[in-house]
Amino acid sequence: MIYRRVLPVFVCCILSIWNSGILAEEQALGLLSKPLSRPLSEVQTTISVQAGKAHYAMCLGCHSPGYNRTGPMHCGVFGRQAGSQEGYQYSEALKASSLRWNRQALDLFLEAPTKMVPGTSMTFAGIPDASVRTQLIDYLVTLAPEHKDCE
Repeated sequence: MIYRRVLPVFVCCILSIWNSGILAEEQALGLLSKPLSRPLSEVQTTISVQAGKAHYAMCLGCHSPGYNRTGPMHCGVFGRQAGSQEGYQYSEALKASSLRWNRQALDLFLEAPTKMVPGTSMTFAGIPDASVRTQLIDYLVTLAPEHKDCE
């Protein structure tokens, strides 16, 4: 009995939403205009990388993707031995750390650099938000030497 009342209301709600500006607005943004040409996980990674690039702005005071500044450049950082970027003078603590920059090491270091490597010359307080760190790391992973941001 209750289904006879609820079902028409539910259908009307769905049709109302469908015809509303919500879907039209999303279509105008191109979100629903065509099916995804890539798997959803790939799209999510792309979005995370773009968010990470935006978060990278907080690093630009000391770092650059393609050249050393106050801090070392980040091109090719993923997989590199910590303290080994040619042309940059690292703290003895970081050179002696035997870290290799993988996702886990970057996450821990970005969370609290001086806690992970006491004596590091990186005076940045850290990034407490795990999702921001993940997005930033997703961007750093893309910074292979041939990346356009590394030129």
